[in-house]
Amino acid sequence: MRFSDIGASREVLAEIILRLGEHVELMGISIGVASVIAFPLGVALRNHPRAAGAVVAATGTFQTIPSLALLGFM
Repeated sequence: MRFSDIGASREVLAEIILRLGEHVELMGISIGVASVIAFPLGVALRNHPRAAGAVVAATGTFQTIPSLALLGFM
């Protein structure tokens, strides 16, 4: 079965490809920024377990806030 057999036009396919490219670009940027922050921080905290615990706790808090916001929408 071809894509055109299910009723999709070339414009729709072009839009999907455009949005896929935007998605991949945004993912690349976010992963790049996260890596630039996380790798040096991990190396710096490797020998400081007390500070590493604080950073992990803060990171967990930052990850929890968006989840709670989404839960509020439900």
